[in-house]
Formats: sequence, structure tokens, C-alpha cells
Amino acid sequence: MTKKHFEALAAALKESETPDSQESEKAWVSHNQWKQDCWAVARVCQQFNNNFDRERFLDACGYYG
Repeated sequence: MTKKHFEALAAALKESETPDSQESEKAWVSHNQWKQDCWAVARVCQQFNNNFDRERFLDACGYYG
């Protein structure tokens, strides 16, 4: 996998994030699932490219934002 692939995956994950403004339990569960999905995709990316930067990827997903 290349940087181009990582960027596309991060953009897709960022777009699918549940907005924090929703206070419902359903939104909270959805957001936690989204976080798990980000980590799962990052683990797979690492397997395909040893130069993969997980922290940079998660940041691009909006995980830390």
C-alpha cells in the first residue's frame, strides 16, 4: 500500500466520524465503534507497509482532533 492509499482510507474514516455534538448513547456507541475501526485499519496498513506511521494516520482520520 502507498501513501495515496493511506490518505484515501484516512479521508473515508474522517468523513464517517459521528459528530461529538450528539449526546445520545447511540452516538457514543457509534463514535467508539468508529475509533475501533480507525485502529483496525491502521493495523492492517502497518502489515502492508513497514514505513506506515500509525500516529500520523490516526491524526489524518480525525482521531485526535
